Amino acid sequence: MQIGFFGAARQVPGSCFLIKTGDKQLLIDCGYYQGGGMCDKRNYDEFGFDPKNVDALLVTHAHLDHIGRIPRLFHQGGKPRIYSTGPTKELGQINLEDAHHIMLIHAEECGVEELYGEEDLEAAYKHWEKVSYRSSFEVVDGVIATFYDTGHILGSSFVVLELEGKRIAFSGDVGSTITPLLHDTEALPTNLDLLVCESTYGDRLHPEHADRKTQLREEIQKNFDQKGVLMIPAFSIERTQEILFEMNELIEHEGLVPGQVFLDSPLAITAIAVFQKYSQDTEMMQFDVPEGFADNNFFAFKELQITDTVDASKRINDAPNPKVIIAGSGMMNAGRIQHHLVRYLDDANNTLLVTGYQAPGTLGHDIAEGKSPVHIFDYNVKVRARVMKIESYSGHADYNKLGNWVLAAQPKTVQLVHGDEGAQKAFTTYLATKGVTDVSTPGFGEWVTL
Repeated sequence: MQIGFFGAARQVPGSCFLIKTGDKQLLIDCGYYQGGGMCDKRNYDEFGFDPKNVDALLVTHAHLDHIGRIPRLFHQGGKPRIYSTGPTKELGQINLEDAHHIMLIHAEECGVEELYGEEDLEAAYKHWEKVSYRSSFEVVDGVIATFYDTGHILGSSFVVLELEGKRIAFSGDVGSTITPLLHDTEALPTNLDLLVCESTYGDRLHPEHADRKTQLREEIQKNFDQKGVLMIPAFSIERTQEILFEMNELIEHEGLVPGQVFLDSPLAITAIAVFQKYSQDTEMMQFDVPEGFADNNFFAFKELQITDTVDASKRINDAPNPKVIIAGSGMMNAGRIQHHLVRYLDDANNTLLVTGYQAPGTLGHDIAEGKSPVHIFDYNVKVRARVMKIESYSGHADYNKLGNWVLAAQPKTVQLVHGDEGAQKAFTTYLATKGVTDVSTPGFGEWVTL
């Protein structure tokens, strides 16, 4: 068999890996490139393979850097059968629809054609089937696939394939140890001939769970005391739900007074319904609920206002301070957060709280790295607000958890993907100190023969 690397190769976004076995071709993820600015042309580039020849696609989870180009496959004549867990399909659908809406705006502003059409979205949904964790099935002739829980977001998976007498695994994104809504990452099977493993945070450790909750409390309290505006760019799937869960705990259970709180992300609002649907499914979710916590609606509290329309979003401007605004998107390259940044970013009394990875080239990365002024819409906005980070809201494992996960399985060969070169180099060195020495970092378009 051969494995080709056509995304997330020595960088984070764009996960896309092709397996050739006999006369069959199997794809793992088909993600969107992020971080190249509003008119990023990389998503229009050729895949590096013919979509018409792909027989099946296995989707690890619903983030755009893993699913964003799936409709593009169909736009170019592909018709693969698609497999994922139920939540991944449902969250993936709402994420792709939201991305398509933003894409149409960007296409018009950048003078390019749309990446795909509504008919391509519909075709993808019709070809998409749900599978359960740990239920092995024959994805194509001679290839047995099994999904396991990674604890990254709701429905996230790593995929194990058995073919040609070999056992290989693709990690998808491995979740952090701090997952109050999800199960921890399942163990890799042993006797792996090859592991294709993410390395996003292969060079850092996350703070403890208690530290992040304390920091969130401190930022909300500080904003309340100085009657400011606390802006939290929303990673709409998982991150926002975790923040609401912990704010609920702080407010309803521990007595924190935040002022008014606005959830101003249509995607996050829609995603909450999926989380609530699966909240009683113990295979998919678990809640780390404090003793004596009576409220069963973990994503709502009396101070929270849902602004699901444009008019409701605009009315946030009239609300008195202090207030907290959770608004999409997480990397600040699009969405309602940009309107709030224009209005509030130049006020030193306000705070911007960054809770996740900011890809180079995004507005969020520029702000997090101290750039000022920044260009938003037609404005040059000075960054006078405090810019704070809570690293441990990351949904990705740090090198300690990721390393232990790999070491427990002792795969014969490891291929690192989904990480920048610095993180991959550091993680390679770390694995070597633990005795895992057959580690490579393939570049785009490279093939590995197994």
